[in-house]
Amino acid sequence: MVSAQDRAPTGRDTPASGPASAAGGRQGMPPPVTPDAGVAAIHARSEAVAIAEDALAHWNEFVRTGADDAGRAFLGLAGQLLNRLVPTGEEAAGWPIAAPAPAYHAVAPWLSARAQALGLLVLLRAHAHTGDETFLFAADHVARTFERDILDGGVVAPLGTTGIIFEEVAVYPAAHVLGGFLLALVALDDYASARGMARVGHLLRGGHDALHALLDAYTVGFGTRLDLLSGRLARRSELAGHARLLALVGARGACPRCSERAARWARMARGPQAAARRGLARASGASGRALWRPVRWIVFGRRAGRAPTQLSMERGPAPVCVPITAFPIAGGMRSVMIGWLRAMAPLWQMEFLAHIVGENPDSYAIHRFGWRLPLLGNATAAPDRFPNVWVYAISGWIRLVRVLRRSPDYLAVLPQDGVYTGAFAALSAKMAGMRVVVTDHGNLTLVDSDIYRRDRLQLAQRGRSGPRRALARIRLAMYFASLRVFTWVTVRCADMVLPAGDDVDETCRVRLRMPPHRLSRFPFMIDVDRFTPLEGPDRARMRARWGLPGDAIIVAMVNRLAPEKGLDTAVRAIRRALTALPPAIADRVRVVVAGEGNLRAQFEQDLGQAGLAERTLLLGDTPPEDVASLLRISDVLLFTPTRGIASVAILEAMAAECGVIATLAPRSNAQLLAQGRGITTAIGDVEALAGALVTMLAGLEQTRQHGRAARAYVVEHHTAVALRRSLLRATFWQPPLPPLGPGLAAPSASAP
Repeated sequence: MVSAQDRAPTGRDTPASGPASAAGGRQGMPPPVTPDAGVAAIHARSEAVAIAEDALAHWNEFVRTGADDAGRAFLGLAGQLLNRLVPTGEEAAGWPIAAPAPAYHAVAPWLSARAQALGLLVLLRAHAHTGDETFLFAADHVARTFERDILDGGVVAPLGTTGIIFEEVAVYPAAHVLGGFLLALVALDDYASARGMARVGHLLRGGHDALHALLDAYTVGFGTRLDLLSGRLARRSELAGHARLLALVGARGACPRCSERAARWARMARGPQAAARRGLARASGASGRALWRPVRWIVFGRRAGRAPTQLSMERGPAPVCVPITAFPIAGGMRSVMIGWLRAMAPLWQMEFLAHIVGENPDSYAIHRFGWRLPLLGNATAAPDRFPNVWVYAISGWIRLVRVLRRSPDYLAVLPQDGVYTGAFAALSAKMAGMRVVVTDHGNLTLVDSDIYRRDRLQLAQRGRSGPRRALARIRLAMYFASLRVFTWVTVRCADMVLPAGDDVDETCRVRLRMPPHRLSRFPFMIDVDRFTPLEGPDRARMRARWGLPGDAIIVAMVNRLAPEKGLDTAVRAIRRALTALPPAIADRVRVVVAGEGNLRAQFEQDLGQAGLAERTLLLGDTPPEDVASLLRISDVLLFTPTRGIASVAILEAMAAECGVIATLAPRSNAQLLAQGRGITTAIGDVEALAGALVTMLAGLEQTRQHGRAARAYVVEHHTAVALRRSLLRATFWQPPLPPLGPGLAAPSASAP
């Protein structure tokens, strides 16, 4: 166990110029830091935290007065803190908190950025004062916890692609406690002064970027929030502590934005009007919770609203509820769910709540919902028209309430669209006090989409007389008004939204003004072994199964036959490409379409008019196994949507080494297919699509090179591990810390 001599500062230890020189900041010893920044009451105090705070208090006194007693007490406490340092991972160490924090779903032991920061400040000051390398060796190990994600035993939570947050309570869901975050930035700045910016400069930049992105979320009109998980308001002393720390962060980083916000918080802490408003807001929140508690007990039972137990590999899988429009049916959403089932099998037991239950449902736990009212047609609860969409939402809400009442032990509720299902599921889960994480696969982009509105209007009025056309317009207007209501409910009630594409992410950030801490992207998981391309006789046999020639050049399309899929564009592009190709190649081209939808009749008519009916095979609803088989024998995937839908089919085709041609819907397709992994074109650009088809079909060897690069990309980035990490960040996870051992090994004589 590392030990340090509890020795008083002597004339040799103290700088010749005295305490005034000791406060010289970057040019001398680190400046004094006020230990308690107003966040001590948020979580249970640990002995190490108490020692660090007392040590910093003695250090401040020593810097101010030069008293030897204060210096001696500081070094004694620094030695005690060093003796309590324990390994938390490879070349990392810290001071785990030994008391649970139920408000943040943390069971002991857990790491805290506040404890790490306070300890790091003490170690740096002890080294600067004594020159003892033991303190610096320990500081290096503590600093490494600020480099590692919570999942890896550190205190870092990513804020999307914006930056990183140092967490006061290092568990998921991350609370983003403001005081610990700011104190960590101060401590890292001191560490950069001692060890060089090259070591932690990227951490400081990432932390500042995240802080700037969240300043508005932390600020209310009369104060600050303690954290972004509960949204609790800071008291006056806590607000003053936030202002002091932010001012210090702004001064250290020469950041006028942080300094201006710190001055604003300081004025709030002094103003009597702001104090009165904070008191009223806290009283209002407390009374609202007290009034709602008996209602929740009546509706959901006495166990509703309790804090869930953190996941662990030892406790076995925890149940989660997944409301979804239809399952299991062919389509991208089903593929996503299959990936979730495989990635989370050791940790989650997934149960589904579905309106439409597909074939072979016995392998899954599925609760069905939905009503049938004769006046509204056979598919009453179909959420794509008015007033049926309300029947869908109400019937789903009632069914989910019953499910949650009977099974109150769900870890979380995970609805699979942000409008229809997200509204009733988020409302039900929030009423029950459960965490709700909404995954949106494109529906949030529909509300203000002119393309979607035009397509729906054309579809609703096709083949109808004047009065029925007018009624269709009225119903469509009411339908879009309903979508806005459902979107508002989802945004208000969801704890987090997982956008499945760039357009969804942009809609949430820009139009719906969701703060970045409530958004998190997730990668689609692809089982690459299922999509290993077939060669030789196996390839020929699979093609013969569908009546395709062995030497055919197959262009696959895997999508629903719906207006937003750009089917008319695809037909025209294929026709032009066949005209431009040499006859020997054009005669070998076959088009295979896997998918069904309400535009099938129109699609067949378009194919006939284009002269493509004889060379096109329509598979209709296709099981995932057959989709995989199709892609394994195909040469090119053509994907031509008109709105931003992140497609699993593109990734599956990449895993199958197909050449991929896709429109920039979503725009992330450009990055996905960059560096020779495929070709992207503008939405609706028939000439560009035709040219891309000619390039790939005429140069199959080059196309196969595209495919091999694409498969390598999927193997690296779309794994079960990457998906699992993303989902654990959005829900619940506390990493097990190593058992408390003998302590941190002492450095050798050659240690820096």
